[in-house]
Amino acid sequence: MGLLAALGQSVGAIIIKPVLDAGAHPMAVSALRVGVSAAFLSTLFHLNRTGSNPLITLRQRVLSTLNGVLAIGIGVSLLLYAFSIGDVGIASILSSTQAVMMLPVIWWKTRQRPAPGAWLGAILVVAGMAVIFSR
Repeated sequence: MGLLAALGQSVGAIIIKPVLDAGAHPMAVSALRVGVSAAFLSTLFHLNRTGSNPLITLRQRVLSTLNGVLAIGIGVSLLLYAFSIGDVGIASILSSTQAVMMLPVIWWKTRQRPAPGAWLGAILVVAGMAVIFSR
């Protein structure tokens, strides 16, 4: 599923760039993108006959909704704005580094140190970014 998501993200970035270059507004493209995603997720939810988990608390639902608004509503809109004014490859690389930036937050919030492989991956990402931007 992760590889499929990565493939979808990369194909979407390739498709979106010409649309943005043609003059489409990044917020309109973001709204369309979120709408299509919501339709697919709703379909998958309704295909799942077990229903929703009654043990999910109201706080968890509110936090999940807030996460969606911040990550999708604001984050993707800013990413599409970056696509419209700059290089798609660089903007995609920069946006994918958010996972690396989350490691200290995860450590702070959960009080559990991330695995050594996560730190190694973070070091490789930072080193790769240094190589890309030093040219």
